[in-house]
Amino acid sequence: MSLVSGQQYGRWEQRGQWACAPVAICLARAYRYGTAGLRWARGVRLAGSDAFLTRNEQGVSPVYDREALIALVRHKALKFGSFTLVSGKRSSYYLDGKQVTLDPHGARLIAEGFLDLVERSGWQPDAIGGMAIGADPITAAAVTMSSVRGTPLLGFMVRKEAKGHGTNQYLEGPVQPGQTAVIVEDVVTTGGSSLAAIERAKAFGLKIVGILAVIDRMEGGAEAFAKLGLPFYSLLSIQDFGISPPGRAEEAE
Repeated sequence: MSLVSGQQYGRWEQRGQWACAPVAICLARAYRYGTAGLRWARGVRLAGSDAFLTRNEQGVSPVYDREALIALVRHKALKFGSFTLVSGKRSSYYLDGKQVTLDPHGARLIAEGFLDLVERSGWQPDAIGGMAIGADPITAAAVTMSSVRGTPLLGFMVRKEAKGHGTNQYLEGPVQPGQTAVIVEDVVTTGGSSLAAIERAKAFGLKIVGILAVIDRMEGGAEAFAKLGLPFYSLLSIQDFGISPPGRAEEAE
């Protein structure tokens, strides 16, 4: 980490923006000015991200921004080439969801977007979670932001394999049988991971009310969930990146 000159410090202060590199200076200001310093620091610019968390005229950071999420996914997660997916299918593109779900700005955008979908759906779930490890950062962000909003949700994670000690169960978290839950996932293709999570959550005793995904690849996941009578919503689809689903791409040719 390089030292920052007083002149550069002054330029950041004047613009009300901070690069993440001078962390020590940011912390020093917050420490010196207390709550006022922390409020000022909300205009922080996030390293490695095209989008910004900036203050509006009322001093409140914006919440879900669909265009910002699209830009972030395009910049950090969307890759082209030859790939084998978890489903076993071959694909000319790959969405590395963790590049966004583990990005500070991406995590908040996703959490806010999911909470908006939950509110509009009318599900009123007790908990939110999904298959480890892809769903874990989404769950953590959503649980945190639900508390900030004053509509707290419990979180849970579904293991791919029982841990083999202690309670020796597939599902972890402060949830109880009989509670309602939403299954979350970063990228849905055929829906296999979410279907496995649903099966294990139901075996635990949770009542699944719906599924949410960051991106829908539109390759059968929605249809698989519909067969179970479960509603499915995604924040984005591959069409938001100019990519056609396999069937439609073949029809276009």
